[in-house]
Amino acid sequence: MSKVDPWEVKGRAPDLSGVRIQEQAPDSRGSYITGSIGALLGALLGSAVLVMFSRVGYVASLSGFAIAYFSAKGYKLLGGPIRKGMPVIISIMVILGTFFGVLASYAAEGVIDYGFSVGSAISILWSALPYFDFLGELLSDAIIPLLFAAIGAWAIIQRLYKEATGTAEAASKAQNPGENLK
Repeated sequence: MSKVDPWEVKGRAPDLSGVRIQEQAPDSRGSYITGSIGALLGALLGSAVLVMFSRVGYVASLSGFAIAYFSAKGYKLLGGPIRKGMPVIISIMVILGTFFGVLASYAAEGVIDYGFSVGSAISILWSALPYFDFLGELLSDAIIPLLFAAIGAWAIIQRLYKEATGTAEAASKAQNPGENLK
């Protein structure tokens, strides 16, 4: 028995010269809403690094890097579009994740140092949020972590911006291929 080549039709290979392969728009899936939810979840996960560092008495830019990294992973995992809004969303989530990390370090301090339960520590923090004295303390405690988070997140946000603008340029070239020939 002879082998039959599946690409041969009646003894000859099919002519594929007229077949055009259409390029798909790069990453048109998802929405900013789903991406933002993923970024927020990632930022909350990344803020655990800030809590660990604050518990040992350090503030490190690695915490900002972790918040930005997990935020970007969450954004992409839940299908956020790779467009110019992506780095802005990740930047906002780094800020929110840093504030959450500072609040979570307060809660960890209440649980570990003062013996509160986790629920009561969260309840105390939640009830203290409307007071200006507490907000002033929170803002003053968050300034240094925010600066370090900005330093740590800068490389990731810059890479995401280049990725988003590169994708936008590639998408516009795919939609208008004749513009490059002028």
